[in-house]
Amino acid sequence: MTHAVRQKVIVGPDGVIEVRPPELPPGTVIEVIVLVEDLPAPAPVLVQMLGAAKGSFATPAEADEFIGEERAAEPHPPTPSPNRKLRGSGEGVTMCAGSPSSDGAFPSGEGAGG
Repeated sequence: MTHAVRQKVIVGPDGVIEVRPPELPPGTVIEVIVLVEDLPAPAPVLVQMLGAAKGSFATPAEADEFIGEERAAEPHPPTPSPNRKLRGSGEGVTMCAGSPSSDGAFPSGEGAGG
C-alpha cells in the first residue's frame, strides 16, 4: 500500500534537503519527488543589461545610427548670408539727445555733465 507524506522544507546552503517524517520507521525505503513552488529569477549580469534600457545603445554603431536618424528628421533653419546685416545696425540708427555719437562727441555741444 502506498502512503503519502507531505512536508514543506527549505533547501539548505549546501543544497541539502532534509525530510523527517516521524511516522516512518528507520530503514523504510521511500521515493522522493521534489516540487519547486517559485524559483527566483537569476540576477541579471551587468553586461546583459547594456543597451536594454530606453535610450541606451548596445554598440556605438547603434548610437551613431540613432543620431543620424534624429538629425535627418530635424527641420534645419536657413543659413544666414555672410553679407546680410542685422536689423538696427549700421545706417538708419537714430541717436537720442544727450547720448554720444559714434565718434564719442555729444550733440549740440553738450558735455557729459550736461
